[in-house]
Amino acid sequence: MKYNQLLKVSALLSSIFLVSQAAGWKVEEEERLIQEKFLNDTVAAKSLVLVRPPAADGSNKATNVSLSYNQIIVHEVDDTNGYISVSMWESMVWTDKRLSWTPDDYDGVDKITIPPSYIWLPAISVYTPSSELGLAEDETGRKVVIAADGNVVYVPTKRARFRCDVDLKYFPYDVQVCHLKVGSWVHHQKELNIIGRNFGLVDTSFDLHHTDWKINSSLITSTSQVYSCCLETYQTIDLKLVLVRKAAFFYYIFIIPTATINVILPFIHFIPPTGSQKTNAAGLLLVGSILMHLMLYQQLRGFAEDNVPLLLKIFDTQLTMIVTSIVISASTASLASVKHTSCRVPAFMRKILSVVFGRICCFGRNEANGDFTRLQEMMPSVQFDANHDSAPIVSNEQSEHGDQRQQQSSIESSLQYLSEEMRLASERRQLEKEWYQVAILIDRLAAFIFIIYTIVMYARFSANLEKVA
Repeated sequence: MKYNQLLKVSALLSSIFLVSQAAGWKVEEEERLIQEKFLNDTVAAKSLVLVRPPAADGSNKATNVSLSYNQIIVHEVDDTNGYISVSMWESMVWTDKRLSWTPDDYDGVDKITIPPSYIWLPAISVYTPSSELGLAEDETGRKVVIAADGNVVYVPTKRARFRCDVDLKYFPYDVQVCHLKVGSWVHHQKELNIIGRNFGLVDTSFDLHHTDWKINSSLITSTSQVYSCCLETYQTIDLKLVLVRKAAFFYYIFIIPTATINVILPFIHFIPPTGSQKTNAAGLLLVGSILMHLMLYQQLRGFAEDNVPLLLKIFDTQLTMIVTSIVISASTASLASVKHTSCRVPAFMRKILSVVFGRICCFGRNEANGDFTRLQEMMPSVQFDANHDSAPIVSNEQSEHGDQRQQQSSIESSLQYLSEEMRLASERRQLEKEWYQVAILIDRLAAFIFIIYTIVMYARFSANLEKVA
């Protein structure tokens, strides 16, 4: 029993030893291949770096390079200066027969990885003006995979910063379309032929979910063009990115606050005209609107003059409405508090107050003779004519003496003076009441106009957003 166990352990150890030896031999064979093929100081080794490889059939035709971009990640979208920064995998595949070998000569080694500085690489540059395209990693992090048949696969991580015409009209629900144009300035199409591998939609599944932007779609197309400087045709690759802004953050810091201000503003004009709370509330709304206006301008400094953001127009309109509300509040407060003595409300406005608008606002009827009615109830022995112009008459048929007549005359004079003062006071109160009602009328009209204008403004804003969607 023990003997069988010892045999099994010995067989296992022997297998491990043989595998390790084979792996070691294979590593040694790879090192020998790299040394003989790439590290020897010969003209052939140097030409691998400096000279463009011939075509797959060995002729001097164009070198076919398969190019594609994958795993695009958005790092930054500069609204102010109109730049976008992304990183991506630039996948290039081509065949260089000079790099091929026979696997049997190297113990079955059919694939190696070496630094890219050992071989020739396609010279891909950026065509987009004021743009940068560089490596996102150092030399030690990059490798080239070479197969025994000379097939080369090079997938560096590139970092690109290029211009993008940012359109902020529909901020924060805007969609930006950006283009990155790359190609070779060194080799024309007869020397370097870029073949699209998986041309069309780009794989963006590796998106790191940028805070503000999401790649909605991406597309790669190939074009050929003859430039004025040269006779040959140069081929370029256009990478199109469609970015959608994530509006949730801006919805809570811009849309909801400005909508809240627009909802509160009309109801300020339902506060009594003489109340100081009205102007205080309007002043607070003005301060809040100015602060949000400054925050929005800081966010949208890069907008074009001929394409002003709709949200900025809403903020400007809101600011104008608040200032108008403050002016109206000050005017109505003046109308309601000033002591009016002679200037009466125009007749047509009195009709509106009493007939049309009075029913809506529950003003009630205007009665100018109420004080006189109460005076008659309090002093039944005093009689007034219909025009209130004659002096009061005290009926006392039994008074026959002169002192009684004098006393009656004094009472009549006092009552006449009192009635005149009450009449003037009643007229003043009536004037003040009419102008107070005019102030309320102006406030209510302003409130209704603000409500209607706010509804129309946001309806138009929503209709414009539907065009983007």
